Amino acid sequence: MPLSTKIPGITSLWQSASDVINHEPEEVKFENPKAVTLLPGVGIHPLVMLGNKIDKTDKSLGSPQARHQVGKNIQLIFSGLTVIADTSSRNQVNKIAVTSEQGPHSIKLVTPQGLKVGSKISEVSRILGPHTLRPSIPGLHFSSLGISFIPSPKNPQIVGAIQIYRPNQTP
Repeated sequence: MPLSTKIPGITSLWQSASDVINHEPEEVKFENPKAVTLLPGVGIHPLVMLGNKIDKTDKSLGSPQARHQVGKNIQLIFSGLTVIADTSSRNQVNKIAVTSEQGPHSIKLVTPQGLKVGSKISEVSRILGPHTLRPSIPGLHFSSLGISFIPSPKNPQIVGAIQIYRPNQTP
């Protein structure tokens, strides 16, 4: 049985993902915060897509609160999320870490299934199904989808962060 028939909404999710995978953000108006969606393996639609140049984030998210170079990675830190790019891949975004239910400009950061920072870990498992556990990285990892849910250090039963990355990569 294909994976898309086991996870509710995954067929429409992948259709949306294929429609936006090469989207280059233009100036975004924040009139409808519900239009912003965490798409596993794709990015934060329509603001930041995996594979986009990191400098495009200024156009869609505004100026970051901080910018760090850590090894070959550049990290741009915004309210509620961090965008990470690899300098060896022409500064393309390769990971997004979401640490709040709300991002810059009060945008709501939620998956098409309604999962967000603050959701119950048991709800993630119930909605998305089988996951992978990694001894070195706590949380529920759905590597084939390109998303991981990391428990909160204060309350491990609650999602404290969400990572979005390319499918079948290590979180």
